[in-house]
Parts: sequence; C-alpha cells; structure tokens
Amino acid sequence: MCYSYRMSEDLRATVRAIKGAGFSTLGAIAKALQDRGIKTPAGSATWHRAQVSRLLDATPTPERAPTVAMVRVVITANHVPLPVEDDDTVRPGWQRATRTKRVYVGRRLSVPEDLAELLAFRRQAVALSP
Repeated sequence: MCYSYRMSEDLRATVRAIKGAGFSTLGAIAKALQDRGIKTPAGSATWHRAQVSRLLDATPTPERAPTVAMVRVVITANHVPLPVEDDDTVRPGWQRATRTKRVYVGRRLSVPEDLAELLAFRRQAVALSP
C-alpha cells in the first residue's frame, strides 16, 4: 500500500512545534504525534519512525532546499546506476537514493553539478554545452 505523505498545514505546524520543543529523533517525534492523538495518513493511531521519516522527507525545509546548479550531460558508458526520474532528471540528494535504474550510452540527463563532476571523472558522462 502506498500513501501520499503530503502534510496539511495543521500537521506541518504540529511537527514544527514538536521539533521546536526539542524532539529531534524520529522515535521521539512519532511518540509525540501519538501522545497528541494525531492519526497517520492511513488513519492509524500508531506512528512509526519510518512514517515520520517519509513525512519529513516530503516536507521542504529552508535548510534542506538550497539552490543546486543542474547540468545537462550525455551518458558515455553502459549500465551506469542512477536514481533517474521519469523526466530524465536526477534530483539533488541523489546520494541517499535507494532505487536506481541502469542508464545506457547516449541518454541525456539533467543532473546536479556534483554528480556531473563525478560522472565526468569516472568517464561515464560528458557535460553538454548550455
């Protein structure tokens, strides 16, 4: 079962208040949400650390959303494992991605600058002219 972890403004304010009160671990935030009687997106009264993690990952925060320069590259090697989105983009935070797809020679992607440098160093991609 897959749930959308888009937060309502009320839940967003509650999580901010919980974090502001000094609860910083996933378990502590989950317990605080349970203690306040807030139900999960699935309607359960029990919150788990993984749910809180998904909830926080779906929440944009100013310190986690810096502007990242994107670079267009063309892949020059076969079987390069990358977390590619459907729109041929690799999002910032690619290092933490758990699911990757194998990318083949000739595919054009938009990737963060740090990944473009790494791929160029490994001779797996070449940056395209702007």
